[in-house]
Amino acid sequence: MTEETNGQTGAPPGSARAGLLKAAEAPAIVLTTFRRSGEGVVTPVWAAVVDERVFFSTEISRVKVKRIAHTPKVTVAPGTQRGKPTGDAVPAIAHLVDDPDLDQRFQKAIRRRHPVTGRLIGVFYLLRRSSEHLLYELSPLEAGVE
Repeated sequence: MTEETNGQTGAPPGSARAGLLKAAEAPAIVLTTFRRSGEGVVTPVWAAVVDERVFFSTEISRVKVKRIAHTPKVTVAPGTQRGKPTGDAVPAIAHLVDDPDLDQRFQKAIRRRHPVTGRLIGVFYLLRRSSEHLLYELSPLEAGVE
């Protein structure tokens, strides 16, 4: 088991899983969640690959948590830290994960990918007392699944 992959995956090229893994290699992913009306809301988030699975974390108080709870279908694209897409979006499902060990491994992978900013944001969360967060796994949306 590897904690974080470095582009070496078992996913076939061109598959939805390969698209997710490729997006996770970008500085940030552009996550689009959907309102009840169907309108998309774009948010840049950091992602990390742990055991060839793509994860992201968000504060529990963020509105995207409500949107994902109502509609777990999302799209994911590689992007910049400011949320500008740099590649094609891939449809996915965001699954809430309740596994403290996996969460620790995710946090470690994020600190490795973003050594300075990752630590600064951790300190910022502590100062704001907003360290409660949720971990989500992104799974490819299979063709034909609604």
